[in-house]
Amino acid sequence: MNSATSLLALGIVASASLGQTTISGGFGSPTIDRWMYPFAGTPGSESSASIFRTPADATIQNQPAFDDRDAEFLLIFNTSSLVSAGRGYGTYDVTSLRVRVYTSNEPRFEYDPSFDSVRTCYASSDSQFVSDSDAGKPIELFAAGFRSGAQLATWAENSTFGMTGVPSFAEGVRRVYPALLNAAGQATTDVSNQVRDRFEAAPIAIGTMTAVPAGQLVPQGSEIVFDIDLSSPAAKAYFARGFDQGRVAVLISGLHLAAGGPGGGVGDATYPAFYTKENITAVALGLQPKIDFTVTIGNVIDFNNNTVFPEDQDVIDFFNVLAGAECDTCRTIDVNGNGVFPEDQDVIDFFTILAGGPCCG
Repeated sequence: MNSATSLLALGIVASASLGQTTISGGFGSPTIDRWMYPFAGTPGSESSASIFRTPADATIQNQPAFDDRDAEFLLIFNTSSLVSAGRGYGTYDVTSLRVRVYTSNEPRFEYDPSFDSVRTCYASSDSQFVSDSDAGKPIELFAAGFRSGAQLATWAENSTFGMTGVPSFAEGVRRVYPALLNAAGQATTDVSNQVRDRFEAAPIAIGTMTAVPAGQLVPQGSEIVFDIDLSSPAAKAYFARGFDQGRVAVLISGLHLAAGGPGGGVGDATYPAFYTKENITAVALGLQPKIDFTVTIGNVIDFNNNTVFPEDQDVIDFFNVLAGAECDTCRTIDVNGNGVFPEDQDVIDFFTILAGGPCCG
């Protein structure tokens, strides 16, 4: 065992002796990376994955077609080899999480590190249009929502893209979609068609760079970094749910316009593309998508996270938060992870665990 490994092991043992374990680690390549585009020829084995939007008025045979967010990049990391799964999502405290990807295309798009209103994508003749104050569009990271039989636990690189019985290029049919989250960290609103449906949607992270100034063209092989804002309870809960399931999923997306062509993606290629784990150049240069994180696995009944439990203060803090009090260090009162809170069942489940009963999902 080398000195670095020894220090890590000692840190974990020391934390575990206080009733919790902190794991800092990551993965240098995803378990699954998939170009989420209805016309992808070889889903799950593409060497590059681009992201772009189509015009909001795109049609096929006079029918609305193509999601606004037409092409996206799905990343799934199996995490249970580092962070044990299945302890109940309330036991996972995610304190840092970073995703990194690397551009595969020649300099064709401009670096924009700032949020852009959806109104910048409206037609200039639209009364609600606002001009973009800076060059380019941000590269955005969203939670991944699953529907129509698709599940995080079973999604594979060759899983069916769209719903059964409808064309894959139709609007709103993709089975994995960029999602807004509720307070419990569950995917709710699909933002695939936010331009046509005219609503704002803030991602959980915007890609940043250190080597390229804002507004400049991005060179091939550039690192794009997404640091998740875990001060958001929704984002924190979303990733806690992922670690509980042993899989963390994110969608990289953007509103870079690509116009024309039967697939909606042929035209002025001023949109980003990224190396996949299948790309031989990425493998040779270490440019596959990556994730790094710090997660503390604690105990649901250590509600205030002070590493002392069981104790009366945990019960007091639980009921204070249940009554609406603020507690920055406390765990979620949605003890059973069903997305409904506050509710009597959470109180019942909390005391069941306090008495030594099984932990809830």
